[in-house]
Amino acid sequence: MSLASVSEVVIGFVYGWASVALPLLEGEAWPWRIDENQSSWIVSLVDIGSLVIAIPAGLLANRVGRRMVLLSSALFFLASWIMILFATSVEWLYVARLLAGMGGGTVFTVNTMYWGEIASPAFRGSASSLTQAMLFFGILLADVIGYLAPTEYTTLALCGAGVTVVFVACFFFTPESPYYLLMRGRPDLAKLALQRLRGKEDVAAELVPLEEALSADLALGSDTQLGCGNMLRTRGARRALFISVVVGALQRLSGLSAVIAYTSSTLPKDMAELGPMLIGAVLFLASFGPLVLMDRLGRRPLLILSSIVVAASMASNGFYFQFVGALCPAAAESGNLSWVPLLGLVAYAVAYALGMGPVPDILPGEVFPTSVKGLAVSGVNISLTLFTFLVSKIYNVMGVQYMYWGFAVVGVLTALFAAFVIPETRGKTLEQVVDELEGRGRRRRPAPEAEAADGAV
Repeated sequence: MSLASVSEVVIGFVYGWASVALPLLEGEAWPWRIDENQSSWIVSLVDIGSLVIAIPAGLLANRVGRRMVLLSSALFFLASWIMILFATSVEWLYVARLLAGMGGGTVFTVNTMYWGEIASPAFRGSASSLTQAMLFFGILLADVIGYLAPTEYTTLALCGAGVTVVFVACFFFTPESPYYLLMRGRPDLAKLALQRLRGKEDVAAELVPLEEALSADLALGSDTQLGCGNMLRTRGARRALFISVVVGALQRLSGLSAVIAYTSSTLPKDMAELGPMLIGAVLFLASFGPLVLMDRLGRRPLLILSSIVVAASMASNGFYFQFVGALCPAAAESGNLSWVPLLGLVAYAVAYALGMGPVPDILPGEVFPTSVKGLAVSGVNISLTLFTFLVSKIYNVMGVQYMYWGFAVVGVLTALFAAFVIPETRGKTLEQVVDELEGRGRRRRPAPEAEAADGAV
């Protein structure tokens, strides 16, 4: 399963590229120097590309398979890096980032479906956390290369293309989703795929729930048959959409995209060079925490605790830029106080990686019935991409201090939403989660894998 997560490294490198390349492109020595407005478009056009591809990618995944669509995302990434490599004007970069966003949107949409279908109930949280760790590794990789070779624009683009090639080489031999193969009437291939994924011959006990889920989904109809309106005719589907969109929007509005892209330009000068690499390293290392904690403590506790820390750290930075940076600029730029905003970003990175990042990403794959998951997840990703675009585009327009105060408010709202609205999905099968969202009174025993995991704590 870890081979599928290599696609997230590619996306991480796309995001990390901006924090390294923008200072170079904005420098006086660059032959076609760009301004802050053009920088904001270079950052945010990735989200537009993701917006454009979300629905087609979800529908295509149900037509030709999750694996094939994920592999096809490499075409967008490679085209993007080639255009960046040979760019002679900012317009080239606009198109390149748009293509990179289309690759990223394909991966975000289809990976949610793929991981939700191949991971057992007891380890879905750990599987999702692994994808986040790989995303942050891609960011860190770009930051490290930028730190070691800060003026090597060509080297950075070549490394991005190289990471894409590694993804194709790794994922090419990964099996298709067993559920998709059952959906296409190939139970023999579904069994073989599940055997490869689990590393054992006896997978009959896991095939039965998949077949039962498929029968229930076929009774409802496929996502293309249902359409957007009928797809949400049940109370459970409407609640799933509401929860997924709101918690995802709060995640995007917490500011990670802006933090990653603008760390160098936001931090005091003596921290600007080391800051991006440090933030990338903290995100990557902290992302391994949910591999253990999410399936032991649960999704809600992690999300509540992490969002509280996000609120506190962002409020700290808001205070710093509002008062210290504005009233005492000389002190803010000196070594005595310049570490304060970096410390706030480090705390934010730890909290985000532990809960606010992985939990909203895993929920859509756990709350939607598989028959509507392709269209539903695509729709969710479209709405969330709009929020990411908003944050990335207005960060340079509004005052930095106001952005950080806003991120702090989002942290508080996330904690409240998690405490009172989001259901706990740890160790539950999709059928159990759907029953809970539908408000059915009959309670079910946790999945066997969940009981085994709990017993190991």
